[in-house]
Formats: sequence, structure tokens, C-alpha cells
Amino acid sequence: MERHHRAVLEISTKVKSFYARNIPFRVYHGSTNSTRQLDHDADKIVDTNPLTNILAIDTEKRTALVEANVPMDKLAAKTLKHNLIPLVVPEFPGITAGGSYAGTAAESSSFRYGFFDRAATFIEIVLTNGDIVRADPDANTDLFYGAVGACGTLGVITLLELRLIPAVRYVALTYVPVYSAEEALKTINFALTEEQWDFIDAILFSQNSGMVLLGRLTDKADDPTTKVVRFSRRQDPWYFIHTCHLGPAAQTLFTTDNTDANIDVPASPPVTELVPTLDYLFRYDRGSFWMGAGGWPAWLWNRAGRYVLDAVYRTRVAYRVLHHSGRAATNCIQDVVVPVEHTETFLDFVHGQLQVYPLWLCLVRSGSKAPLHRASGLAGGKGGVVGEGAEEPAWLLNVGIWGASKRSLARYNREGLESLRSTDGFAAFVADNRALEAKVAELGGIKWLYAQNWYTEEEFWSIYDKSAYNRLRERWDARGLPSLWDKVKRRTGKEFEGSFDVGMLRGMVLSLLGKDHILRKGSGNGKKT
Repeated sequence: MERHHRAVLEISTKVKSFYARNIPFRVYHGSTNSTRQLDHDADKIVDTNPLTNILAIDTEKRTALVEANVPMDKLAAKTLKHNLIPLVVPEFPGITAGGSYAGTAAESSSFRYGFFDRAATFIEIVLTNGDIVRADPDANTDLFYGAVGACGTLGVITLLELRLIPAVRYVALTYVPVYSAEEALKTINFALTEEQWDFIDAILFSQNSGMVLLGRLTDKADDPTTKVVRFSRRQDPWYFIHTCHLGPAAQTLFTTDNTDANIDVPASPPVTELVPTLDYLFRYDRGSFWMGAGGWPAWLWNRAGRYVLDAVYRTRVAYRVLHHSGRAATNCIQDVVVPVEHTETFLDFVHGQLQVYPLWLCLVRSGSKAPLHRASGLAGGKGGVVGEGAEEPAWLLNVGIWGASKRSLARYNREGLESLRSTDGFAAFVADNRALEAKVAELGGIKWLYAQNWYTEEEFWSIYDKSAYNRLRERWDARGLPSLWDKVKRRTGKEFEGSFDVGMLRGMVLSLLGKDHILRKGSGNGKKT
């Protein structure tokens, strides 16, 4: 703890210096899982990159005391040695504990536990005047809940205590094929009536093919013939491809258009496999779910190519490639959550307006007390998506929408990749994203703010309670940090510089060399690029 106190005191001193000189600053974590364009001045940052230590694991209390920049793979590996894991483990290894709290994170255990922040018992945060404050459900409560989803705009989170749950060697994973979105939702609903499941999520490969994935922590297989599969080594299959080949989507996923509802999809039986727990928790790492499948020539995107370029396909490098290449400007990359009663309406919209497939479905228990996990004035006046005291659903549905829309694919098929970066192509891309944001708001939902935002400022604050947020910033004197709107609003980028292939190649080279995509070179203090 002594080393931690010294590190936090150094951060506090740096923050006080900015405060005294009335200089706004940004927090630099050394990495990011945001797809928003980022550009920080190296002379005006507070560097929390060194806060990567797990300070204590209490096996009796089932808690872990972790610094804010501890990544999920390090945390899960350490706690698993004690037969414990965090309540919710975000699926990418490089996602940090502090980032998951200050942002929005959910995974397949969220049907039991809600968003990641529900695991926290307290946080330590450095305010913009340099004060070091502890916040929990009983003390500084407004700050404890207000910092959730605030994207680091209230202070610098430095420490968290997280609750843990028992875990063992394997996850017995049952793949249940489904043939429509409606059937997927019914299957998930039925699974909720069974107490055996520790994890529930689903993939829709097309309108009429998908897989519901039900996981149970176990030390051994019920059937000794159950196959053990892994997804973390370079020679292992990508998880989503493996899942596809076990189910009804195998004949349709890799065609030019996998969205035709009239394709005759043969039935497939459920299959159960054993997956080592860490492999399961980070099963979507290689390929960033399925986003890594796009933009590669067929001669390279195959098992051999994935083996050779394994490092590029893992999310820690893939995010750098995404930013260096400008590729985020050609794909819809959005996470949203909608009340379960509006799920079918929303999925019908996605199919009719966007036809982005695959889609990820993740059930999230509602009841959050975090103001920024609640939408204001939506959902028919019920008080918001997860408003405290509202007529809220028992669960929300997180839908991951990552890929090119049907209009973008049609343009690509006609004119090639560069068409997606043309002025007309980009305008269509913006229209798709704005339509998506509007539909989510109409249905009483919210979106993850790691993604690019296309709202106007007025639209943004029609979703969140601006007055309450500003009162919180004023009370905790957060003027040295950008507001939430300033943090997440879209900045014009370099979407049209260079060709698509050159951009990808440049992104790969700069990423593998470790080139920073967040900081621009400063003239004095701060980390240089």
C-alpha cells in the first residue's frame, strides 16, 4: 500500500498544479478501448499508467483491492488462483477496472449481477483540486454512483475494491441453436428459470440463425466424453467461428449477404463443451468478437493467416490498428441497451434499417443507482431505462452492433472498399448511426459512450439529466476536467486520408511498433510520442 500511496500523492500533486494554474487536463491511461477519436496534449495530462497493481485479495470477504489501471486478464488470472473471479469480467483482456467503472461494461454474468460497477464496494478518487476522497454506498454516495458512466469527468479514479464470486477450472458451455431473434429471446427467457447457469449470452448470425450460449462453472464434465476446447492460443479457433460452425449459421455466415431471411437453414442439435475458465472469459479477444474478420483479402483471412497475424488480431493491438488506420469511420461500432419489452422492436429495426450481422445479445440485470446509467424522460415516462423507483424491467438487453450496414455492403460490392470512405459513403454511414441513436432513445435505451457519438448537444442532454450532472460537477469541483459532453462529442478526424489498404497497413505497422495514438507531442512536461 505504501507504493500505492506514493503514486496517488504524485497524481494529487500534479492535479493541484494544474488546478492552481487553472489549466484543464486530461487523464492518460496508456491505452484505451474507446473507438472515439482521441487526441491529448502531452503537456496537459495526468498519467495513471503505473496504477496496475493488485494490492490484496481477501478470500474470506471475497474481495480484491485493485488499482484503477489493472487489466482484466491480470485480475482474473490472479483471483482465479484463489478460485475466485470478479462478478462481471469484461470480455477484452486489456479493459481496466477503473475504465469499466467509469465507463459502461457488461458481460454474460450481467444477467445476475448487472453492470460491472455493481461489483465495487468503494472507490478512491482524486478530485480536480487534488483532494483524495473515498466514496462508497454510505459515504460520498453521490460521487460513488455519479462517477459510474461519467468517463472520468468527475475526478481521477485510482483504487477500487471489487466483490468476487467462487470460480473453478472450467466453464461447461452449452451451444443452443436458434432460428430467429424471437426464438433466441424465448430460449434466454427459459434459461432464466433454471438456476444452473452462471453465464448467458447469444449471437445472431443472421435474421434466421443464431446461437444462445449457456455457461456453468464446473470442475469436471458431467459426461467424461465432453470435449475440452480452447480459444486463447494462436493455434486455437476463433470463438465466434467455432460457434458458427456448431450451429445453423455455418452455411450462411461467410457469404456475400448473410441477411436473407428466406435461406433454408438446417436444424442443429445443442452441443456442450468444456472451456478453461480464462479462455471462456476472454473468448472474444482474438478477432474482437468478429470485427477482425472484415477488410482482409480472402487469401490472407484464413486459418494460416490468422495464425501468422495472431498478434494483430488480439484486441490490445486491434484497437491501435483501428485508430491508426481510421477504419472506425467505415463501420458501425455501437453497444446499446434497451428494456427487454422493446427488444423485438429494436432487433426488427436493426434488421430492416441496418442489417448488421452478427449481433451480440447480452442480458443485464437492471436496478442501477448510477444516474448516467439511466435515461431521462424516455420509455413512455416510466422514469428511464433503469431509473430508481421506476416501473423498470427485471432485465435489460445489451445489443452489440459492430460491422458495416447493408447500404455500406451494397456500395462495397458495387464500387470496392474505397467507396466506404467517399463523401457519399460516409454520409450514409453517419445516417445509419444517427438512425440507430434515435431508435435507442425512442425505446428508452442508452448507448455505451466508448463509441463514436453522432448526437447534437441538445439530443445528448435530452437523454441524460444535465442539471443533475452539472450540480455534481460543481459540488465536487470538477472544472479542471472536460464535461461529459466535451469528452464524448465527435471530433472531425482524418477519415479520408490515404487509401483503405494503405491505412490498414500503416495501422498495423504503427501498432506493432507500439506507436501511441492518444498523445500528441508536447513541448515540456508529460509523456512524449
